[in-house]
Amino acid sequence: LAQAEAERVASEARLKLAERELARLIEIEPDGTRVGNLRSIRLRDQALSKEWAEWLEAAKASSPEIERAQRGVDAADAEWRVARAARIPEVGVLAAYQGFGSADGGGSLEWSAGVGLTYPVFTGGARTNAILEAEARVRQAHEELRLIELELEKGIDWALTVAVETRALVA
Repeated sequence: LAQAEAERVASEARLKLAERELARLIEIEPDGTRVGNLRSIRLRDQALSKEWAEWLEAAKASSPEIERAQRGVDAADAEWRVARAARIPEVGVLAAYQGFGSADGGGSLEWSAGVGLTYPVFTGGARTNAILEAEARVRQAHEELRLIELELEKGIDWALTVAVETRALVA
């Protein structure tokens, strides 16, 4: 009980101090700043003109960091597709028109055509490692994009909170 009484007295003292400080700041008599004389203030427009999702979408659309990270994701995806394509055999078509001659002046012309298939059977794990590295770069690019988006969302949250707080303080 004694502790509660001491806290009540301390709270009353802080309230009187705050009333006198407010009176000094707005240059009126301390009687005019008593708690009973003050009107409660309510904000008419607490929300901003756009919803949070709209602000976020607009920020993402105009962010050069997001665009750079998205291009990094696209490049990593393309690199991964190229690395996977190394598992596909290469097919080549060739054609030739050849002339053969002899010492007695006779000659003949021949056509030749062919199809070649190239597939390295043993690469020592190079293809698999290239694909795994490309997959890691894709994951890294996606995580970099995600980090930038999280930072952007954090910035939007902070900016909107400060805007609402500032409006409240102005009111």
